[in-house]
Amino acid sequence: MQKAQLKIIHNYLNQFDIKYLDLQTELIDHFASAVSHIQEQHPQLTFQEALMQAHQRFGGKAGFRKYLLAAENRVEKKVLKTLGRLGLRLLSWPLVLKALGAVGLAWVVTTYVSSIDVLLASLVILLVGQALYLHWRWRNTPYFLVKRSLSSVGSYFYFLVYLPLSNLYLFSDSSTSSTIHWALATLLLLFMWVAQELPTTLHSLAQKEYPNIDLRWAKSDF
Repeated sequence: MQKAQLKIIHNYLNQFDIKYLDLQTELIDHFASAVSHIQEQHPQLTFQEALMQAHQRFGGKAGFRKYLLAAENRVEKKVLKTLGRLGLRLLSWPLVLKALGAVGLAWVVTTYVSSIDVLLASLVILLVGQALYLHWRWRNTPYFLVKRSLSSVGSYFYFLVYLPLSNLYLFSDSSTSSTIHWALATLLLLFMWVAQELPTTLHSLAQKEYPNIDLRWAKSDF
């Protein structure tokens, strides 16, 4: 597709006020594919006529929402994949030393600190403080990929890790409480590292996968 045609599609999508570069790119690619598909089926149509047909299939602003949600879901899958890769990186050298260090530190503090409740509460406070800092640091990010990660990672950790372990903690007896304390402290420390690395990693990924659209037009035709 010609650069001028992509420019027309971009101008069309501007009416929907999409501020994130990655969502813009996903939607431009999707809409350009729809226009190309229409032209393949009906070669007699001009680009403008195929564009109008694609517009009708989109359903205007009311129907556009489902395409935006689909683009957000595609970006969300990249967050999950990156989160999984970061978790696996903790098993590789030399990051495995950090993971073992977190395990050892959690064991020491849960063994020798007299008030476990105060310790865990302190870690949670640090976690909340880190979350507030990350939201402030990345508040003006041009990538939905980064913005989404800040809310997603906290939700996944809370429902899949913290909530089950905290319930075990509440209903544990003296024979298992120390192990649960150690596991919870370890996961909190490891999660703080992942939460710190995730937006930076995703920002680098987004810069590679979703370059500024103006730069894409500056390149050769698609």
